[in-house]
Amino acid sequence: MLFDLDGTLADSEPLLARVQLEVLRQRGFDVTAGDLAPLASTPFPQKVAALGIPTPHEPLDEEYRRRYADRLDETPLIDDAAALLAALHERGTPCAIVSNKVEEGAVRLIDAFGWTPYFAVVTGRDTTADGTRKPDPSPARLVLERMGVAARDAWFVGDAADDMACGHAAGCGAVIGLTRTHPEPELRAAGATHICRSLGEVAALLGLSIGAAT
Repeated sequence: MLFDLDGTLADSEPLLARVQLEVLRQRGFDVTAGDLAPLASTPFPQKVAALGIPTPHEPLDEEYRRRYADRLDETPLIDDAAALLAALHERGTPCAIVSNKVEEGAVRLIDAFGWTPYFAVVTGRDTTADGTRKPDPSPARLVLERMGVAARDAWFVGDAADDMACGHAAGCGAVIGLTRTHPEPELRAAGATHICRSLGEVAALLGLSIGAAT
C-alpha cells in the first residue's frame, strides 16, 4: 500500500497555512489566508513566487520549515488513519509514504504520530535522484523498487489529482481517490480507479474491520 501523507493520513494543510501566513506577515508582506487557500498542496517557495512576493525564497522557506517542525504535534489525524494503518500492519501488508513534502519533514511527522513501524519506505520531493515529485511516477516507482513489490500488486491512496496521476502512471493495480479535498470527477480524470469518501471506506474496500474512527 502506497499512501500520500498530507490530506490523506494527516490533516496538515490548516497548520501549514497558519505557519506560512505567520512567516510572511512577520516579514511585512500583506498576505491573507484567502490568498494562500488556492495554492494548497503547493510547496512554500512556489507559493511565495505565485503570490508575486519579490524576495529570496530560500530564507522564507527555511524559517517556515523550522517553525513548522516545532509544531508538528499540532497536526490532527484524518479520521480512521491510525486504525487503518494498525490493521494493515497487523495483517502484514507492507506500506510506504509517497509525499511531496521534504523527506525529512515526512519522516518527522510520521514519527510524531508514532507511525514509524508502519512504513517500510518514506519518500519526499527530494528523495529521487533528480528531485522529481508527484504527479511524476518516479517517486512511486522508487518506492515499489525498494519494497520489492510489483506495480500491478500495489494500491495507491491519495486525495489529490497529483496522487492519482502518479499512481496511474506508475502502473499501480488500484488507485484510490479520497474525496476530502477534491471532487470525484477531478480524481477520476487524473487516473483514480476507485473513489472513497473516507479511510473507513478504504478499509472496507480492503476487507478490513477497523471499528470506530480513530
